[in-house]
Amino acid sequence: MHPWHLKTKEWEQLRGFLEGKLGSEKIRGRPRLESNREAAEACLFRYFHSLSATYTCFGWNDLPKNIGVSPSTANRRFREWTASGAWVSFWDGLMKLRKPPNEATKVLKRRRPSTGKQLSVADILIELERAYCFFNVRFFGGSLAKEVAITLERRTSRLCRGYFCARLWKSKTRRLGHIAISTSVLGDEEDPLAVLLHEMVHLRNDQAGISDCNSRTQYHNRHFRDTALLAGLDCPDRHNLLGYAKTQLSERG
Repeated sequence: MHPWHLKTKEWEQLRGFLEGKLGSEKIRGRPRLESNREAAEACLFRYFHSLSATYTCFGWNDLPKNIGVSPSTANRRFREWTASGAWVSFWDGLMKLRKPPNEATKVLKRRRPSTGKQLSVADILIELERAYCFFNVRFFGGSLAKEVAITLERRTSRLCRGYFCARLWKSKTRRLGHIAISTSVLGDEEDPLAVLLHEMVHLRNDQAGISDCNSRTQYHNRHFRDTALLAGLDCPDRHNLLGYAKTQLSERG
């Protein structure tokens, strides 16, 4: 079963998030002519499948014809659900219902370093690997690459808290993505996790063939923002030059 397909049990438990039935809220306006379930699966298809999306069309026109909903309807529902916060609630509920992959469970159960001693670089990297695996399951449905090179780097600029580079490292015949975390963010407990999640958003979009950042100006576009919101990050302000580059952990993160 493809990850964008919703099981009947999943849909019955989660449909209230998308159909305005949470609490005392009721659906207003004309009845929907096309199924919310099919529209939700179209949105999930767009998220999980490698689409050739562009900044203007969001890849909706690449939806398969047999998905049961038109691209314009899927696009409109996604914008409505995103604006109301319903899609984030639906996504969180879906991630809780789906069990983590075995590989993630093994890493999460790995012995943590003792809290009574000063952490070494190796200890910090182990914790970042654990966090990567947890976030992959919690926010990305286990869809990210299981093998990624995570390093700590000393950066002279405070503005560079981390970066992602696709296929920089080579493992046998395969290229690995590279996430670098600046040592300047290690003084705060939440900062390294926020930077890690930020770079995982870039990794996810790179896997899907989506351009979310201008390599020359570092402008983070709305592709980045949409994925960041699902990944437990807040994008509080849109900077005129850097777009949605400034992120922070949300309450969900």
